[in-house]
Amino acid sequence: MTAASMFRPAPWFLPALAIAALFWVTHPGYLSFDSAVAFWSARQDRYVDISGVLLPKLWHWMLGFSEGTTGIRVLLGTLLSVGFGWLGSELWRTASASRRWVAALVLPLCPVFLIVAPHIWSDVLLLACLLWASASAASLNRVVGPKARAALVAILLLSCLAATLTRHNALLALPPILWWGLMPLVRSGFWRTAACGFVLALLALTAGTIRDHTVTTRLDTWAVTFLYDLQAVSIATRTDDSPSLIPPQLTGPGLKVAELRAAWHPYSATRLFSGTQSGVSDPTVAPLTPEQSSALRSAWILILDEPAYWQQRWRLTEALWGTYREPMLRGQAEHPGQSVMADNPVLEVPQRAAAPIWRTVVDKLFRVGAAAPVLYVGLAILSMLVWRPSGARMALMASAFLYAAPYAWIAPSAELRYLLWPCVAAWIVFWLGVLTRRVDPANADVG
Repeated sequence: MTAASMFRPAPWFLPALAIAALFWVTHPGYLSFDSAVAFWSARQDRYVDISGVLLPKLWHWMLGFSEGTTGIRVLLGTLLSVGFGWLGSELWRTASASRRWVAALVLPLCPVFLIVAPHIWSDVLLLACLLWASASAASLNRVVGPKARAALVAILLLSCLAATLTRHNALLALPPILWWGLMPLVRSGFWRTAACGFVLALLALTAGTIRDHTVTTRLDTWAVTFLYDLQAVSIATRTDDSPSLIPPQLTGPGLKVAELRAAWHPYSATRLFSGTQSGVSDPTVAPLTPEQSSALRSAWILILDEPAYWQQRWRLTEALWGTYREPMLRGQAEHPGQSVMADNPVLEVPQRAAAPIWRTVVDKLFRVGAAAPVLYVGLAILSMLVWRPSGARMALMASAFLYAAPYAWIAPSAELRYLLWPCVAAWIVFWLGVLTRRVDPANADVG
């Protein structure tokens, strides 16, 4: 197969139309606190490592073409549209015309994607990167021309590097995609594994070097989860007038459990840093000192054998994969507004007649439980049990699982956006089973 035949004429413009309509009705986009930080970083050309550096850096470049959020949203929309269209055209290449039309229509209509995509979040950019990586891996299993393969390998590696620069934990999603993409290039399972390991190490080293030369302020974001866990265990195991389990190096004088209880949110750590009178150091505002980091790690290790710690982790995990219908959880799923930070300009929201209609649609999605990540993973697993899984479906599901699983231990809150890639990957796997029902010979195995 030649490079000219990589893209078969099909209705793969439909994802672009759907995404353009979604971004138009939600313009200028939704900005949470993290989005506002990224906006400020882009405007100042100064970067912190709350998440990754790629989103604010791209935003900074796009500000040269358009003020506010228009430029970055056009870029995100383009990347997502091409990613969905390219991956769909590869996965349904041998399907009938009617099934290609259905696939092109349903791919961008994953409810979790529709809820999360209007936000300017690194998770949305990560989804675009992983769609491009998956599409290039799928193309590598079909294209035989050396020049086309070289171009696809370059796209695969650049997409993986972009993903690694977008979120710190994105590296976990890459091994199955790399394995899938390297199948036609490295036939031996042993050497393919070695090649994947080498590429992952190179990606980690390259991304780390780029961060070192880009980030101006390093923050200890890992500490948010540790502090939240200590807050939960303190409340569960100590009386209100007892000292908290949070080390005194990170609190104001005399912090009691009663203050932690007053600042408690069962699904988010954010209240901890603003809801106590004594005060708790916020690692997303200023880096911790070596003494603070050491004391926090030591205190956190001591609670690992407490049942309350595991109850805390299970509660967050259950909420993360649940329906988000509870009022306290709805705010963890979306932020349909504009947070303002420092001297960021207030964005003008156009009064569009379709906007209230769209908000009604989103409300209905939540009411019927369509925001539940477990629903999509369950449907994907069911489709793999009913129809023999192809290499494409195995790779996508493995990537989704490897990326999602660690959140049971590292999540500082039950935010739906964390599972955007797993939900979309599972959505694609489900429809690939429904609309294909047979194994594509070009992707019959992953090993």
